[in-house]
Parts: sequence; C-alpha cells; structure tokens
Amino acid sequence: MKQLAHAVAGAAPTATPTPTPTATATRRGRRRRRLAVVCTGSLLALLPGCSGGSASPSVPAPPTATVSAAPPAAAPVPGSATTNGGSPLAGRALHAVPGVQAQVSADGIRAERPADAALLDRISRTPTAIWLGTWNATAEVSANVRGIVAGGRFAGATPVLAVYRLPAHDCTTYPTTGEGSPDAYRAWIAQVAAGLAPGPAAVILEPGVLANLNCLRQPDVEMSYQLIREAAGVLTRAGTAVYLDIGSGATLSTVEAARRLRLAGVADVRGFALNTSRFAPTETMLDYGEAVVRQLGTNTGFVVDTSRNGLGGAAGGDVCNPAGRALGPLPTTNTGRAAADALLWIKMPGESDGTCNGGPQAGTFWVDYAVGLARRAGW
Repeated sequence: MKQLAHAVAGAAPTATPTPTPTATATRRGRRRRRLAVVCTGSLLALLPGCSGGSASPSVPAPPTATVSAAPPAAAPVPGSATTNGGSPLAGRALHAVPGVQAQVSADGIRAERPADAALLDRISRTPTAIWLGTWNATAEVSANVRGIVAGGRFAGATPVLAVYRLPAHDCTTYPTTGEGSPDAYRAWIAQVAAGLAPGPAAVILEPGVLANLNCLRQPDVEMSYQLIREAAGVLTRAGTAVYLDIGSGATLSTVEAARRLRLAGVADVRGFALNTSRFAPTETMLDYGEAVVRQLGTNTGFVVDTSRNGLGGAAGGDVCNPAGRALGPLPTTNTGRAAADALLWIKMPGESDGTCNGGPQAGTFWVDYAVGLARRAGW
C-alpha cells in the first residue's frame, strides 16, 4: 500500500433484485455508466490511462475526483488464524486500497466540513472491494488488477475485488459476437486472471446474477452458469479465493441457493458471498450462510457484506439508497462461525445505488449519504 499506492477506484453497483420495470431500468443505467479511475503513487505506469491522478474523461466522476498525491496509507485490518482454520483469508490482513472515492471526496470537503471529512477518511481507510466491469477495458484490466494485487502484496494484505461483467445483470440475452458475448467475457476474464496471479486476492464473482436468473431465457440461464463456472476456475487457478455471489436470501430458500451454487461450480471454489450491496443483518446472514453450507454438504466457506447493514434493512424492503441506514461491522476474518471466512465491505459505503431516493447516478459517491451512514453507526 503506502508509497506503492495504486488505485482503480471502481464503484459497487447494487446487486439487483427480482426484476420490475423500475429495477430493470436502474440496472440498464448502471451498465451505461463508467466509473472514475483514480491513479496514485509510483505504480502509475502499471495503470493504462493514468496521468497524474485525474479521473477518466469518459466517466461521470465526482467534482473533486482529482488527487495530486497518494492518500495516507491505511492500517490493514487484522485477520484471524483461529476461528476458521480452512479459510484462505485467515491470518492475513485485508487490504484498503488508497485513492478510492471516499478519500477523494474527503479531500474535496475538508476545508468546509472537517468533521465530515474525518468520517470519510475513516471509510476510505477501511478495506473495501474494488469493482471490475465494463469500465475496465480488456486491454487494460490486467494492468489495473496487477497494481491492486501488488499493493496488497507489498502491505502484506489481501485485496478483495468484485467482478461484475455479465450481460445477465441487465436481464438481456448474450450477443453472439462482440461486447457482451461469451467469447468476449472469456477473454476479459483471462486478462483479470493474468493480473491476479499469483495472488493472494479474494474475488466476489458476478454479484446479483445467480440470485436473479428468473428474468432470463433458459438458454441465457445455462450460459450464465457455464460462464460463471469457467470464470471461477480460471480465477481460482490464478491463486484467488473465489466466492460466488448468491444474494441475501430475500428471494431464495437455502435449498434453491444451494442448487444454483452447485450448478455454478461452487464445489471447485472456496465458497459463496452473501448480502452484496444489501442491508440484511449480520447474524441473519451468518445463520442463512450456515444453512446453505449444510445443504451443500461440502467444506465450503462464505463471506458476508456488512458495509451498510448496521441497522438492518429499510421498512418495505427498499434497497436503493434507503434512508436511515448505517455502516455495519468492520471487515474481519474473526467471524466466530466456522464456515464464515470473513465479514467484508463489498459495497463502498456512500456510492449511490442509482437515481432513487434523491441519489445521484449509480456509482457516484454521495457525500451526505456516506456521512449519514457513519453517524448512525456511532462513528
């Protein structure tokens, strides 16, 4: 981390619910957006398109998305080697990547709102997943990822990345050729793997897809399973702990979640991820995860996104910038549950879910929402 700081400040899109006309429109907006690339430190040369830390001109970045120097290094969050002995994450710190949108935004408000900037500083120093998707070109993604993993290796910490690329996020069919086609996805995944090797890293694979397959035609369901299986294998062979995202239990029984995970190849990877970009309480997710593990009947681990679940979900089940939420437990590998490898911040707190409940475009950092999350968590 430190002076070898690097950053591709990806934003975490919302893991999508069962489609409604509104939800589908929101997902399509997410696919059209592009995310800020923030480049810092002496690994700049590894990140194509980086030129002194300014945001990519093709993306809707926050007004302050320019940095002139690497932000302060974050202290790694300690791991635990005792509570989940089979976990590949145990005993190693989780990596907080410098230069994320929370840090950029903190610098932008520091003079006028120092107390709020201090809260954003704390968020930025908390290990949070970096998201990879269509905004990372196939020709560049390997170098993007290599910089992130090298920074984690230098800090003695494990970075977490979320891979979000399949057209299934939009409930759309796979084109035969070109962008979004199966072969284009395979080529892109191969480049991600090249950047990851030899690790260590953890990857949350395709948030929102397995939990929301019902909106797809059967051939596209089968293709989604096939591509997730293939990607999981490629990324695992690159030295990565892969977790297949399976939602938050809101729409899937543990039996159905286990069935979909088997079809997606969970037996050949470390495990599965829960609650990505959602708000379900931690204990609820830990209980659900253990029940899914029992259904699978294998030595499978799982991780839970706790980034915004401090007060649980909103009344009525709103998951798009719901009011009154709070930051959840800090990332840790000391979960107290044998099968739970870690509590993680997969979604960056403060990044908008979309233009709902007064929010800006999906992926844009929303200062007031982030500050509210922190204050309600007692920060």
